[in-house]
Amino acid sequence: MIAHKYGKTLKRCEKLAEIIGILMGDGSLYLDKKNKYHTVICFNKKELQYLNYVKNLVENFFQGYSFNKVELTNEFFLRNVSVYVGQKLIEFGLRNGNKISNKLVIPEWISENKKYLKKFVRGFFDTDGSVYRKYNKYVQIEIKLGCQETIHSIRKALLNLGFSPTKIQTGKNKLSNTAYWKVNLIRQNEISRFFYEIKPKNLKHTMRYRNIKYGAAEI
Repeated sequence: MIAHKYGKTLKRCEKLAEIIGILMGDGSLYLDKKNKYHTVICFNKKELQYLNYVKNLVENFFQGYSFNKVELTNEFFLRNVSVYVGQKLIEFGLRNGNKISNKLVIPEWISENKKYLKKFVRGFFDTDGSVYRKYNKYVQIEIKLGCQETIHSIRKALLNLGFSPTKIQTGKNKLSNTAYWKVNLIRQNEISRFFYEIKPKNLKHTMRYRNIKYGAAEI
């Protein structure tokens, strides 16, 4: 096992649970030809506020290790290249390589603790969830993934937190012709409770929710 360069000990906590959720949502972990782990988290160009939040979160947890912001044409991403960070993330439940083929599910240490589970759901929803208007002020939350095992794990997490997600639906993406699985929250009182209890940190979700529910003047 590789030791922290400053001798620090990393422990399971709510902050780590949120980081695992973020990485399972829109992150990746892979090993290069020099046996160094690359930890990468992607962001839309309009998510600079959330990028800064995540940068502070991960650098505060992995103190002494930087997550550098990289700008591409259509997106930003944060990247850390180090053996230590990659190995610790694997130790805490992630896997190296393709998330779909790895059939990632929520680590047991998170799913067995509701405080951890709420933070995991926050991280996952912030990066890979969506809020949309069904009609008028009727809001729906959707999580749509390319991995059946992961979506089952997410649905189980929502049930464990007292929500009532829909049954899992499946289909194919028109452009890529690849399969997807999705689950929704549709009960309006539960969606209100979701934003109250989970407290998403990505402003695009909270603003979208408030705009649909209350109108732009309430944002």
